Amino acid sequence: MDGNRGETASASVFVFTETWLSDRVPDTAIQLNGLASFRADRNAALCGKTRGGGLCIYINAKCIQTTRQAIKTVLKQVKTWPAGATSALQDCFESTDWNMFREAATYGDFTDLEEYTSSVSKSKSKSTTMVRTCCVIGCNVRSYDRQGNKLGLSFYAFPTWKQFQGAHVSDVTKRRRRAWIAAVRRADIKFCSISRYHLVCSRHFHSGKPAYEMDQTNPDWVPTLHMGHSEIRTSHADHHRRRTQREQKKALVGGFHNGAAKCEGEASAEVTTEEQPDMDTTEEQHHNNPVILSEGQICDGHVEAEVTGADAENADLRERQTEDQRPTIDCVRCVQSRAEINRLLEENRKLKSLLDKTEMNENFLQGDTEKVKYYTGLTCFAIFMSVLDNVKAFLPASKKLSHFQMLLLTLMRLRLDLPVQHLSYLFNVSHKTLSSVFADTIDVLYARLGILVHWPERHCLQATMPPQFMETFGNRVAIIVDCFEIRTERPSNLKARAQTYSHYKGTHTMKYLIGITPQGAISFISKGWGGRASDKHITEQCGILNKLLPGDVVLADRGFDIRDAVGMMSAEVKIPAFTRSFCQLDAKDIENTRAIAHLRIHVERVIGSLRNKFKMLHTTMPIRSLLPCEGEDVTFLDKIVRVCCVLVNMCPSVVVKPDTHETCSC
Repeated sequence: MDGNRGETASASVFVFTETWLSDRVPDTAIQLNGLASFRADRNAALCGKTRGGGLCIYINAKCIQTTRQAIKTVLKQVKTWPAGATSALQDCFESTDWNMFREAATYGDFTDLEEYTSSVSKSKSKSTTMVRTCCVIGCNVRSYDRQGNKLGLSFYAFPTWKQFQGAHVSDVTKRRRRAWIAAVRRADIKFCSISRYHLVCSRHFHSGKPAYEMDQTNPDWVPTLHMGHSEIRTSHADHHRRRTQREQKKALVGGFHNGAAKCEGEASAEVTTEEQPDMDTTEEQHHNNPVILSEGQICDGHVEAEVTGADAENADLRERQTEDQRPTIDCVRCVQSRAEINRLLEENRKLKSLLDKTEMNENFLQGDTEKVKYYTGLTCFAIFMSVLDNVKAFLPASKKLSHFQMLLLTLMRLRLDLPVQHLSYLFNVSHKTLSSVFADTIDVLYARLGILVHWPERHCLQATMPPQFMETFGNRVAIIVDCFEIRTERPSNLKARAQTYSHYKGTHTMKYLIGITPQGAISFISKGWGGRASDKHITEQCGILNKLLPGDVVLADRGFDIRDAVGMMSAEVKIPAFTRSFCQLDAKDIENTRAIAHLRIHVERVIGSLRNKFKMLHTTMPIRSLLPCEGEDVTFLDKIVRVCCVLVNMCPSVVVKPDTHETCSC
């Protein structure tokens, strides 16, 4: 280090390990100029080794001097004994069993002095800083037991009179402070002289702690349990206040102003007869809170010696007169409060009614038939609820939507073709959630209500055959058929593109064969076929021919060249006559064509009602709706079309007019 003195002169600390020093090497032998040395040699008794190890640290003396110069004077706060702590400490010492600390630190014949003194010091610290007692007469509860263990009780000071937070708060807090004093019943506790060591423990409250100061109806507004007496004695001022309030209520019936004047006169006369002072101006004020005694005088801590007994009596008299006038103000305030509460209740009722009208729940549709027709396509609210009752047990559970809302949003989308994003805003759900709910609800409606599109028995058809069909074809007409198309997106696959292109519509479509009964109910709906498929091909392949019985009559358009296929089922098809090579039809053909067209037009009316009632069938369907559903041989579009047919069957028929005297029960 002497060779590198220039480089090491600025260093502050040097640390050397593996010094191999022992007690045989004195400190003077390793001392360096300008450096303070600190060493830690290996202890053979602890590690069992006599050689090796050791640590030595050198600290530059300049660094130590600089640190000492940087040290400044620090002010330290010292805690002193509070008033009343001396007596509590003496009581603790006199009642302490000091032998228990000695026995706990004794092991056989040996007493651990360190453990003995430590336990005594801890007990002394707890006794001087944490011991609290309850001021209720007969309640000897302490915060710690004689062994220094905490008992788990809480202690609460008397409530403060808050004079400067408004008249109402001042009145409530003043009455509460007086009520606590009346409940405790100690002669040394006065309104103006309550020491901060006078505490009430949690045993005297039902909930274990005092209630909020403004919650006057709470049983814990005043301590009531284990008070050493059966009732809380009320003061003369409380009796007078209740009597005045009763008189004020009677005066309000005959005339408020006259009654108020009468009450003030009686109150003034009675105040002169009562000589119960409310405040003792000779004791210490609780928490040094100022208490108004008279004009220009304030009691803060101890009352000045100049305040005489006459001044205190005059202050008490003025205070009583103020309390006597307060019931009149309270009565007016109660009337105003009741009026304000009634106004707020009425406003709340109106706002709730408006909210119910905007929320998508039962109140949104109930009692408004026009709204039900517009949003769902159904004729009344009772039909909507009957549909819900049949399917709600099978609808999936949702955290954000009720079963009512799930059915409503499904019918709204079918009926109005509203965008999914718009519906998600109305029902306050995400786009993904609404799409999933719509698909699940369609599946349930298809499975539960799909059977409502059914082929009726022959005797049922004959019993309800409309007169216009009876006149032309007797009771033989079983079904009226036609096809309608729904536009789809353009497929990317060339084969699918060729199969779905419709020359009649000039776009890509899916074609469905629909059949209705003479009464106008939809009795058959086929699966979807590509727009290129002909009416004849769909009729022969969709399975409708298997439902025909011998002698049945089928009404169809000219495009349905199915005489041979229907004839194989011993049935007959009626279509308008062809002109062929003639310029016009003969008279007989005209009569037959006119009769067929007059009755076959009903199927076109039903198709028009189906498409106009559910505008989703007018839109261009996405390609994903043309894919077969998982585990089924039908597409999602097939389910939508069948559900729409079911809903149309729930509405009045376009063929048979309902009785004008019939009315909806809802």
